[in-house]
Amino acid sequence: MPMLASQVAAAAEGAEKRGCTRPKLLAVTVLTSLDDADLAAVGQSTPAEAQVVRLAELAQSCGMDGVVCSAREIEPIRQACGKDFVLVVPGIRPAGADHGDQKRVVTPAAAITSGASCLVVGRPITQAADPQQAAAGILAEIAGAASEKALEAQGVKVAGGMHKFDASEVDVHGGNATADDFLDAFGM
Repeated sequence: MPMLASQVAAAAEGAEKRGCTRPKLLAVTVLTSLDDADLAAVGQSTPAEAQVVRLAELAQSCGMDGVVCSAREIEPIRQACGKDFVLVVPGIRPAGADHGDQKRVVTPAAAITSGASCLVVGRPITQAADPQQAAAGILAEIAGAASEKALEAQGVKVAGGMHKFDASEVDVHGGNATADDFLDAFGM
C-alpha cells in the first residue's frame, strides 16, 4: 500500500525537519457501523474480522503504528501484529446502552480487558441526559475492568494509579469533553 508508506515517510521527514518525534500514525480498518452483511453488500466477501486483521497487517507492514478497529478484533490483531501495535477502539457502548447505528460494539470494560490501547466514546456521553454522570460511569467501568498491574501488563500506561471516580471529577463542557478532561480524570 504505497499511500500508507508514503504517509509514514512524509510524517518522519516533517518531524525530522522540525526536530521532533514522528507522531503515531493510525490506519482505519472496517467501520464499527458495518457488519459482514454490509461488507457483502459492497462486494467484500471476507468476513469483517478477517478483513480487519488483514488491513492491520498491511498497515503495520507499511510502518503505521496502529489501527482503528472494533474491540471484537483485538485478540486476532494482537496475535498478528504484537502487543505494541496501537489499537484505538470506537463502538464503545456501556452495558444496556442503545447501539444506535453501531453494529460491532462492546462495553468499555470488555474493550479494556481485551487489550485496547485507547477507547473512543462519543454518543453515550454527548447524547446522555446527564453527560457528566455518563462519563463518570464509563470511567468507573474502565477502572473496575482491570487493576493497574493488569493494564501495565497489556502495555497501557498508567500514571498515578487507578482511583475511584466521582461525577464531579469530569468536566464535560456541556457534553464536549476534551481528551485532557479524561486524562485529568485518570490522573495522567
